[in-house]
Amino acid sequence: MNRNECSLRFVLSKLWVGVVVALLACEATASAQGAVEIEAPIVRIFEFVVVSDDLEAFMVAGRKNVQTSVRDEPGVLSMHCVADKSDPTKLYVVEVYEDEDAYRSHVESAHFRDFINAIKGKVISRRVIETNPKMVGSKQFAWTEQ
Repeated sequence: MNRNECSLRFVLSKLWVGVVVALLACEATASAQGAVEIEAPIVRIFEFVVVSDDLEAFMVAGRKNVQTSVRDEPGVLSMHCVADKSDPTKLYVVEVYEDEDAYRSHVESAHFRDFINAIKGKVISRRVIETNPKMVGSKQFAWTEQ
């Protein structure tokens, strides 16, 4: 290998190292810009089938529980309620907690007990789906259907 080839390889190797360092710096910056670093979160999915005449009352109680939980409980990372497009009485609630202690704290809270009391007699069936989170990411936002 001649001297020019050696110089070119040296320059390319330094350039490659620079690119890798720059990418790592960008990743670290992105992580530092608001993302909360945690261990694997607890994600539970609840499936509810609600009595159709009681759907609005269920949603009012659920909205209050979600808003209070996200606002007041530090270990509640997010809560989402979605309806099946073909059956609006079938709801899925996806809850993401920092850890098992945060979940236990949530189910012991006064506002959760209020929610449970408010939906008594309004639910035809309830199923809990335990999950093994693989990827979880979000941007900070809030929305609720009025």
